[in-house]
Order: sequence, then C-alpha cells, then structure tokens
Amino acid sequence: ERYLENAKGGLFVGIGIVFLLWSVISAFRHIEKIFNDIWQVKKDRSLVIQFTTYFSMVFLLPILILTSSGLSILLQTIFSNEEMFGELSHFLIQTIKILPYVLNSLIFTALYAIIPNTQVRFSSALIAGIFTGVMFQIFQLLYIKGQVFLTSYNVVYGGFAVIPLLLLWLQISWLIVLLGAELSFSVQNFSNFDFEFDLKKMSRRYHDFLLLSVMTLIVKRFVEEKEPYTSEMLSSENEIPIRLVKNSVNQLVDAGLLIAIDKNHTRVRQFFPAIDVSKLTVADFFERLN
Repeated sequence: ERYLENAKGGLFVGIGIVFLLWSVISAFRHIEKIFNDIWQVKKDRSLVIQFTTYFSMVFLLPILILTSSGLSILLQTIFSNEEMFGELSHFLIQTIKILPYVLNSLIFTALYAIIPNTQVRFSSALIAGIFTGVMFQIFQLLYIKGQVFLTSYNVVYGGFAVIPLLLLWLQISWLIVLLGAELSFSVQNFSNFDFEFDLKKMSRRYHDFLLLSVMTLIVKRFVEEKEPYTSEMLSSENEIPIRLVKNSVNQLVDAGLLIAIDKNHTRVRQFFPAIDVSKLTVADFFERLN
C-alpha cells in the first residue's frame, strides 16, 4: 500500500511524464528520418524547429485521435433515439460512422504534408492521407473484432492472449503508414517515373556522365545568374527521373561540389556550386567525386 501511495504522485509521475515525452519525441524523429529517406532528403530540421513541430503534434494529434474514437460513439448514442429524430436518426447514424475515416484522413494528410523536410503538395498528401486513413480505420476495426474474439481464450492464455494480435496490429499499421508515405511521393512525382526500373542497371560510366551533366547544369545556371535549380526543376526540365536527380545532387553535396540552401526559409532546397567555378575542371570534378 505504501508503494502504491508513493507511485501515485511525486517523483514517479515526474519521471513518467519525462520518459513519455522523450519516447514520443524520439518516435517522431525516427518517423521523420524514414519519411526523409522515402523523399530522398538528407538534411534534417534544426533542433528548435523539431522541438516546436513535434510538441505541437504531441498535443494536437491525441485530441484528434480521441475525437475520432469517442465522438462517433457518443453521437451514435444520441441520434439512436428514433422517437426524437424519427427517420432522420438512421441517416445521421450512417453519416456519423464516416466521421472516424474523415478524421483519420485529416491526421495522416497533416503527417504526410508536415513531417518530410521538403515541400509536399497538399494534393499529394491528401490522396495519401485518404488512402491511409481509410485503410488504417478498416484494419483497426478488424483488430478490435479480433480482440473481442480472443476474449473467449482468456481462460486458457490469460492476458497473454492479446499480445500476439497487438504486435501484428502494430506491424501492419506502420506498414500502412509507410505505404501512404510512398504513395504521397509517387503521386507528386508520377510524371517523372519513366525509366525508373532501369536505374539499377545503370553503368558506372553513365552514372559519372549523369553527375557531370547535373553539375554542369547547376554551374551554368549559377554563372547566368538565373534562379538556382531545385531537384524538381532539374527533373522536369531535363526529363530525368526524380529519384535519380535527388540521388545525384545528394552525392554532389557529400563530395563538397554543391551546397543546398532552403529557398526563402521554406523546405524547398536550391543547389549552388560549393567551389570557385572558374577553377573547376573535369579532372578536379572526378577527383573530388572519387
């Protein structure tokens, strides 16, 4: 009893809150890293922006999730009174059943638009958000039905009966979320997926030629004092698959040949030569690259 009284407050609560916030922030950082890998973005947000973004999500998302889970049940209970609402009751209940799908879609749309450290079009995030929200809700309903079914086995297995299904639900739920992230990337870059499956067969000679071509385009743009290239501009103007463009500029940044700067404090990255272009030769280029 003394142990439980001490656990109710004081140091235990403080440690619990700190650990909870740390674990949630760590989860968000891991999610951002994976989303950035999907979008082929290497640059992470600054710690200040990470802190403010994640904390706003930590306090906003639970409200939306609780609303999605609880509000529909509450409203169904209210509108199930046929004496009060008459024939309108059935229509209202059917409409309310759609509410969790809508809220889930909004939650995932916000995740796909905000978390990747690059500019994501709202239409791309919305399509992926609707797909993920609907799939997530359907699978959640199947999970709940499975848990109800397993209650009949509690006599034999006790509380352990729910653990395998819980782990399966976690695994498949995150696969659905990652599939939605891939979908948002694919929708935004659909027109640039030509020859996507031939990229793995590309020879080293062609790969070097491509890197040199990308570097040449960026240098010419810089010398002519035009607006610097972004990955999307390079891909669309020169008909190069977007994944190949992003992979190329990332390699050039790693080699110290390019620098990436956010455009007007947005998440759109523009690329500039990192060295004096008047002294850069093809031999110097490949020496740095190698």
